[in-house]
Order: sequence, then structure tokens, then C-alpha cells
Amino acid sequence: MTKQPNDRILQERITDAFLVLMLTVYLFWFNSDGFIGIGAAKWSVFCVLAFGYVGILLLLGAEMQLIGGKKTSLRSIWTPEKWLIVAYLLLTVISALCSQYIKTAFLGAGRHEGAVTICLCGLILLLVSVYARPKRWMVWLLAAVTALQCVICIWQMYGGNPLGLYPEGINYFDAGKRYSGEYLGTIGNSNLVGAFFSLSLGLLGAAFLRMKGKLRFLLLPVLALGLFTILKMFVLSCLVGIAGGAAIALPIILPLKRSVRRWIAFAELGCVVGVFAVLFFVPFNGGMLGDIHMALHGNVPRSVDSGRLYIWKNVLERVPQHPLFGTGPDTMGLSDIKPFERVDEETKVLYIGTIDAAHNEYLNILYHQGIPALLAYLGALVLLAVQWFRRAQENPAAAIFGTAALCYAIQAFFNISMYIVTPYFWIILGLLEAQCLYDRKQRKGEQRKYENQ
Repeated sequence: MTKQPNDRILQERITDAFLVLMLTVYLFWFNSDGFIGIGAAKWSVFCVLAFGYVGILLLLGAEMQLIGGKKTSLRSIWTPEKWLIVAYLLLTVISALCSQYIKTAFLGAGRHEGAVTICLCGLILLLVSVYARPKRWMVWLLAAVTALQCVICIWQMYGGNPLGLYPEGINYFDAGKRYSGEYLGTIGNSNLVGAFFSLSLGLLGAAFLRMKGKLRFLLLPVLALGLFTILKMFVLSCLVGIAGGAAIALPIILPLKRSVRRWIAFAELGCVVGVFAVLFFVPFNGGMLGDIHMALHGNVPRSVDSGRLYIWKNVLERVPQHPLFGTGPDTMGLSDIKPFERVDEETKVLYIGTIDAAHNEYLNILYHQGIPALLAYLGALVLLAVQWFRRAQENPAAAIFGTAALCYAIQAFFNISMYIVTPYFWIILGLLEAQCLYDRKQRKGEQRKYENQ
């Protein structure tokens, strides 16, 4: 770890404390209502932690400016990706101001994904990127909490109720029968659990490959436990995120000769072509594989009237109505998209599912905040991906955090964003940017030293 200027030591320690609280207190927080009230419980804690962290650091920054502390050069910290993040946040605020549902657009609806939450996440990224320094303890803490989260999920998936999160007399096997949805761990919705595991297992897998020393082998039991958990859960977005992230990252982060990495990339490309060939030529009967086979032949899948395809179709049809600034953050639940209706054959209970998210984070931004906001967001991700690609071979920390972000970004094509898990993605992006920023400063310092010799 490098020595920080005296006027930044406090900010770094506050940032470290914030990261610890997010990975421990926040991740495992719930109240006496269990899964029924887990969203409200976590929202309260998120507000305390996020507003507290952002508020304290902004106040410290203002105080240092007033008392004449050492000023940080804007040119040294304001990278193009940061400007794109700022543009995304400003466009999100403009979207909320232009919305006919202005209160909901700012504060959010049931998922609390309004402009306030989005701006908090963006500010967390910016502050973490300036005041955090990636450290080994972050990997080990994440490994510990991931293992504990896996144990809780496995216990629940075998019928247990270790923390009393399910109401009395109900367990995991009642999902879709006695209650709508599927809930696991201390996160809640199984899709959000999958999003967390995409991020954590992607990071831990990359850490095992790039960290030095025998201690890294302690990550193997955690990775094995995580793999068992996600296979048992069988959340497709999570599996696609992990598999896709691993396939893309391996040739980039492995410390091997360029020729070897190139052969690995070719082998993976061959596997992808083989899978598509099987899906194209083999006439699967029914199910998701059958729908994919039909889609590849230009036929409308049978599932177009249900699930994600139904949502994507309806969302895309409505984007042209508000192309510049969307309808405002978290307002899809107020749209005219027909909700899902399902009658359980055993209980004869009618379940009505209001569509309040696109089940694709990028399409969700397009609908809610408009085309410019989506371009700014994607632009920031692309620039960070370029930095990761350039530094992954030489810098283990960049390789590790970039791989985690990649796994999450892939699963985000099929999942929802929500304050329960999405802030971890913004934190990882902040840590990746922090490492890349440090590398740039180091290289400039070495270049100046060389020129002065």
C-alpha cells in the first residue's frame, strides 16, 4: 500500500469503514418481519450508510477547501469515465424533472430506484474511486461473507429456516405456491441473490488466479461452495453471468504468454460456435432450448407472451414515446403494460404481477431515462472495460475487480437493478477506477523520473 497524503488518510479510513459495513451489516440485515419486510429493512440501512458516507466526505472536502488544505488536482482525478458517470447522473435528474410522475421519479416506487438512489450510487462510485485503495483484506472479507451467504442459502434450499426469515410454516419449497416469487439468503429475491453471487464469485475466481502465495488456495472451498449454491439455485442470469464472464476474462487476466492466451480465446470461440450450431440444427421439443431454436430460425418463440420476452417486447414498443429522457426513473409500474396473471392449480389463488422493471438493466435505463443517459452509462462501462483490458496482465487488482464487474454486467442483461445489490456493482467500478487512476499516476511519475535523469 502506498502512503497517502495526510489530508486524505481520514477519507480513506472512512471509505474502508463504509465498505466493511456494506459487506457485513448491510448484507445480512433484516428485521423481525423476515422476508416480508426485508426490502424496507435494508432500505433504511442503505439510506443511513449511503447518505452518511457521501455526506461526511463531501463535508470533509468542503472543510479542507475552506481551511486551505492540500487541494487535489482536478486533472489528476477527473477521467473521461468519471465525466460520463456525472453526465449519466445529470441526465437522470433531468429525466426525473421532466417526468409526469416527478415525485415517484425522484424517490422511487416499490423498488426505490428513483433519481435519489441512482445519484447516491453514482456519488459512491466517484468517492470510492478517489479515496479507496484496493487491499487484500477486501478479498478475504468478501470470501467470508460469500461463504456465510452460501451456507444460509443451502440450508434454506434443503427446507431449513435458520434465521426465521420465512413466515412460520412456510419454507423455500413453497415458492410459487403459498407465496409469489422465490426468496433466499439474507438478500431476498433469488434473482438478486444471483446478481450478488455473479459479482462475488467472479471476483473470488479472479483473485484465486491472480493473487500470490499459498493462502489463495483457501479461496477454493469458497468457490466450490459458491458453485454448488448457484447450480442448486439455478438462476439463469447468474449462471450466464459467471460463465460468460469467465470465458471472456480468462484470456485477458491469465498471466500467460500472448500466444497461449490467444489459443484459449480461439478454443472458447469454437465452443460458442459449437453451442450455437447445436441450438440451430437440433430441434429441441419445448422449453427454453426449443424457444431459442425457433428464434434462430426466425420464428416467434412460444414464450413471447410470458416472461422476459414479453416484458422486453412491451418496453421496446414504448421507448419511442419518450426517447430523450424516458418516463422518469422507476415509473414503469405506472405504465399501461398489462400485468402477469397466474392461477395456482393447487390453491386456486390468483397471482397478479405488476411489471415495474424491464428485467434488463440496460433496457431499463433506456425506458426510464432515455437514449442519452443509456449512452453515457454504456460509455463509462466501455471506457472502464478498456482500462481493465490494458492493465489486467500487469496489475492483479485491476484484473480482479474488472472481472467481477464484467460478470455482473453480463447477468444485468437478464436481471433487475435494485438498491439491495446494485450498490456493490458501483463500489466495484469505483475500486477498478481507483486502481486504474493509481496506475496512471505511477506511470506518469516514472516517466517524469526518467525524463529528469
